[in-house]
Amino acid sequence: MAAIGVAIRHWVTYYGAYLNVCPPMGLFRLVESDSRGQPEMSCLVAERHGRVRMTEVRAALVRRLAECFGCDRYHLYTGHPWLRDCRVAG
Repeated sequence: MAAIGVAIRHWVTYYGAYLNVCPPMGLFRLVESDSRGQPEMSCLVAERHGRVRMTEVRAALVRRLAECFGCDRYHLYTGHPWLRDCRVAG
């Protein structure tokens, strides 16, 4: 459902992270995410069995990261039209 990656190549650092909130899971189901028999890849909408608001997910993630890194002050802008609600298909 989520991953973090870090690499260093030729003295350049690369990093990234993702959280599957509500993507179409068709092709993701073909990915073997763990060879130790872990469950197939999932997303937040499927795990919660219902609707998820992107603004709430983002706010919770930023709030939790701020806590982990000891940031007392941060600003979170919500309300961009691309951050729409996600709904369970079917």
